[in-house]
Amino acid sequence: MSRGISEGEGLTVALFELVHLSGLVMAVYLNLRILIPRYIDQKKYLQYTIMLLAATLLISIMINFIIEVFLPDPPLFKGARRHRINKGIEFFVFMYMMVQFFFVAVTSFLHYIKESARLNEIALRVKDLESSKLQTELDSLKAQINPHFLFNTLNNIYSHSLFKSEQTPEMILKLSGLMNYMIYECQDARVPLSKEIEFIKNFMALEKVRIDESVKISLNITIPENGHEVAPLLFIPLLENAFKYGVNIREGSPYINMDLSVSENDILEMVIENLFDEPIAGQEDVPGGIGLENVRKRLELIYPGKHEMEIVDKDGKFRVNLRIDLR
Repeated sequence: MSRGISEGEGLTVALFELVHLSGLVMAVYLNLRILIPRYIDQKKYLQYTIMLLAATLLISIMINFIIEVFLPDPPLFKGARRHRINKGIEFFVFMYMMVQFFFVAVTSFLHYIKESARLNEIALRVKDLESSKLQTELDSLKAQINPHFLFNTLNNIYSHSLFKSEQTPEMILKLSGLMNYMIYECQDARVPLSKEIEFIKNFMALEKVRIDESVKISLNITIPENGHEVAPLLFIPLLENAFKYGVNIREGSPYINMDLSVSENDILEMVIENLFDEPIAGQEDVPGGIGLENVRKRLELIYPGKHEMEIVDKDGKFRVNLRIDLR
C-alpha cells in the first residue's frame, strides 16, 4: 500500500468506512421506503419526526458499538479511540446523527423532485385522457345531429320531388350550403356566433319551403358585434324539434318564435316557442326526446356550470329557455 500502509491496515480503513457508509445507507433507505410513505404521505409529521430521531439514534449507537468493539482504529486515525473517550461517546453519536440527517435531507429533497415530476407526468396523462374522452363524446353527440338533420331534410326534398315542385332545386341548393357548413366549418370546438346565426337563417328558410304559409315563423336577433363564439350546431336540435311538433297541429294557429340575444356581459339567451298537440293516450312521440337530450349532454360537457336550460310544456305551448355564459 502507498504511504507505508500495509495491506491489512488498508483493509481496516476500508472496513471502517464501510461501517460508516452502511449506517448512512440504512438511514436513507429507512426514510425513503418506510418513514416517508407511512408518515409524511399520510401527513403525520410529528410521528415522522419522532420515528426519524429514534431511527438515527439507534443507528448511531449501533455503528458506534460495532466500531468500538470489532474494529481497531485505522492507521490514519491513530488516537481516535482515546479522543472519542475524552469527548464522550454521546458526542460522536450526536455527530453521526447529524451526518445522517444531512444525507436524509438531501435524498428526501431529490426524492420529492423525482416524485413531483412523476406526479406531474401522471396528471398530464390523466388530463390528456380526459380531454380525449371528452372530445370523443362531443364528436359522438355532434355526429348524431348530422344524420338526423340530413334524413329529415332529404325526406322533405323527396316529398317535393314527387310532385315535381319548382322549389326542389332551390331546396337542394340550400341543403348543399348547410352541409358545407356542417362538414367543413364545424370541426372546431367553437365557431363564430355570426356564422351559426347565418346557418339558423338558412335552415329556417329551407323549412319554410315545405310548410304551409299559414305557419307564422319569426326570428329576432339582438347581438352586438363583439366576435362571440359558440359551440357549433347547438341550436339545431331545438329548432328541428319546434318544426317537427309545432307545424301540423290539430288546434290553434301554428307558430314558431325564436329570440336570440347576447347581453353586454356576454350572456347568451335564447327562447324557442311553438304550439304543440297534447299527446294522445299511449302516444310515445312527444316533443323533446333524443334531440333535446343531445343538447343537454353537450351543454354539460362544453359549458359545465355556465348554462341554464329550462323546458316548459304547458297549455299546448312548448318553450325552451336557454342561457349560456360565453365568457
